[in-house]
Amino acid sequence: MADKLFHDLVTLFVVVNPIGVVPLFIAVAGHESAAARRRIAGQAILISTVILFVFIGIGQIVLEALGINLASFRIAGGLVLLIIALRMVLQEAHDPRADSSGNYGNIAVFPLAMTFIAGPASIMAVVLMTDNNVYSVRQEVETAALLVVVCRRVILKGEKDEALTYWLHHACLLCRVSILRTRAG
Repeated sequence: MADKLFHDLVTLFVVVNPIGVVPLFIAVAGHESAAARRRIAGQAILISTVILFVFIGIGQIVLEALGINLASFRIAGGLVLLIIALRMVLQEAHDPRADSSGNYGNIAVFPLAMTFIAGPASIMAVVLMTDNNVYSVRQEVETAALLVVVCRRVILKGEKDEALTYWLHHACLLCRVSILRTRAG
C-alpha cells in the first residue's frame, strides 16, 4: 500500500509539475500585479483540482461510455499540447486586454487550469491511478488526497516565488530580445 501511495505521489508531482508551471504562469500572468497573480493562481488551482476530481470520479466511466480507449486519449492529449505550444511560440507578445473586443476570458481557467495544471497528462494519470477495475474506493480516495497535497504545493510554490517570478520574467524578456536581435541581424 505504501508503495502505491509513493508511486502515486511521484506520478502526480511529475504530471502536475509545480516547478514547471511557474515559467508558464509568468508567461501568461507576468504583467499582472502581485495580488492579481495570487488570485489567478488560487483560481487556477481550485479549478484544476475540481477538474481532476471529476476525472477521478467519473473519467473512466465517461471514456468507456464514449468508446474511447486510453491510447486514443493519450494521442489526442499530445495533439492538444502541440497546438498550445505552437500558439505560444508563434503568437506575438501583447496584453490580451489591449484587444478592442475586450473578450479575452479568464487566464486562470484557460490556459492555466485547463492545460498547464489539469492537462492531458494529469487527466490521464488520475484516470489510470484510479482505475475502477484495479483499485478499491479507499485507494482511489487516497490518490485524491495526494492530488490535494500536490495541488497545494503548486499554490505554495507560486506564493513563495515572488523573487523567482521577477527574475524569470526578466530572463524571459532578455531571451526574447536576444532572439529578435538575432532574427533582425
